[in-house]
Amino acid sequence: MKIIIPVIFIAVVITFSAMSCAVPRKSQLMSEGQRLYHTRCRSCHHLIDPAEFNDDEWVGKMKWMGRGVAGLRGSEVELILQYLQSANDDAMPEDPGKKTHLSE
Repeated sequence: MKIIIPVIFIAVVITFSAMSCAVPRKSQLMSEGQRLYHTRCRSCHHLIDPAEFNDDEWVGKMKWMGRGVAGLRGSEVELILQYLQSANDDAMPEDPGKKTHLSE
């Protein structure tokens, strides 16, 4: 019995450590999106305050600007969009029809 408890404890610790390494944290996604926004978007124009548009408006702008004009890869556009949507002040209630991704 004395051996089983430490073995179970070690197994739980290893499992949770592996899970935390495999899943990117929101702050990691935001920082990558923010980095891309500040480097890629600033290379052509001034940066727009994320609060200037709501989540739906950012989807439309990133579809047009990110893929069309700037020629960003899909993954870059998604990371920038996630950053802009998380950094804006879109305090509107959740709308089931609300677009939060470019593929919608």
